[in-house]
Amino acid sequence: MMAEINIQQGGFQEGLGYLMTSFMLRESVYFAREHGSKLYVCYLDGRQAFDKVWHDGLFNKLQTIIDDTSLLAFMELYANMTSCVKNHGHTSKWFPVCQGTRQAGKVHRTAI
Repeated sequence: MMAEINIQQGGFQEGLGYLMTSFMLRESVYFAREHGSKLYVCYLDGRQAFDKVWHDGLFNKLQTIIDDTSLLAFMELYANMTSCVKNHGHTSKWFPVCQGTRQAGKVHRTAI
């Protein structure tokens, strides 16, 4: 899985905490300044952020920065999304998921 994730992404990589991530960010800024390069940075405060993402709001923001084909692919991932709860061998009824992002699955990790 590590080969699919950019080394500068701190999430989903064992042993990379906030100190290493902040160091890599600082070094990226220094490198971009020294070479006159543009640097695009996205910071996400992840405390429960994945559970609270409003799908329509996410798509509205994405349509301004990605092409239509990619936007439609993201929208299809979230169309009619359902989930259930498994606990001690019992499974709940399926229910619609109206907010939050897909987590802990291969699709989530490679889509980032």
